[in-house]
Amino acid sequence: MQLALLLSDPFYELMLFLHILTVVIGFVAALYGIKQAFFGFTNFEKIWYESTGFQSLFLGEAPRAFSFFSSPAAFADYLIFAILFSLMALSVKGFFRIEGFFYIITIGLCFVGIGITSVRSNWIGTGVSLFCWFFLLRFRTNRNRILAMAFLVLVGVTGSAV
Repeated sequence: MQLALLLSDPFYELMLFLHILTVVIGFVAALYGIKQAFFGFTNFEKIWYESTGFQSLFLGEAPRAFSFFSSPAAFADYLIFAILFSLMALSVKGFFRIEGFFYIITIGLCFVGIGITSVRSNWIGTGVSLFCWFFLLRFRTNRNRILAMAFLVLVGVTGSAV
């Protein structure tokens, strides 16, 4: 039985709305971060990052893109979720519809956005997330996917304890 059938309609509609909202915000955030990286910061952004004193906003003397988030790391974290949600939508909707084109563009922009943040841990997080996503796609039934996910969590917990 599909998970959508197990959920009540209002809850399912809310989850679908939040899913789409996450991707749209990721799309806009990536565009704005790319604008910051290539065209510079607005005056109010310059005032903000000069007054905060956050050293993590700077790479050497130059400020890093953070879009409308509080730091480059938070920006990159959000873009990872936008990539994964776009991949989820593509696996259901397909590549050849207009929504599929939007999701593909969003994934590309999010990768560029993660790259311009210069946050190495998020580059690693993106790679691990994509590995897990494609690893889980290999399993056709939900039971096998849950078992594989439990295995990945077990490996992660064991690896972090070592």
